[in-house]
Amino acid sequence: MRMALFIGCSIVCLVSGQLLVKFGLDRIGGFSLTGPGFMGKALKVVSSPFIWLGMGVTGLSTLFWFDILSTRDPSYAYPFLSLAFVVMQLACRILFNEPIPGIRWVGLVLICLGALVIART
Repeated sequence: MRMALFIGCSIVCLVSGQLLVKFGLDRIGGFSLTGPGFMGKALKVVSSPFIWLGMGVTGLSTLFWFDILSTRDPSYAYPFLSLAFVVMQLACRILFNEPIPGIRWVGLVLICLGALVIART
């Protein structure tokens, strides 16, 4: 039960952190390593509270993951991170009104089934 809770917390923190980073990047007008104005954008990135918060929440996900890896084999635990794809798709649908095409739904169901198979081993 504890591992399932920590995997869930890790996934929620990972997705939340990435969404916060995306929100921060949208607010500063994006970022490119090769585009013009790199230094100006880099300064905006490091001064964005949303990006810092997103990195912190993603870091919290890593702390949960440390605990998981301390008690389980990586070959067992790691596939559960694929559920982050499912959570991210649903979050983007809700928060950004992004469409989820039918074939993607098939993929999301397959990811969930795969995680279920692994959980039973």
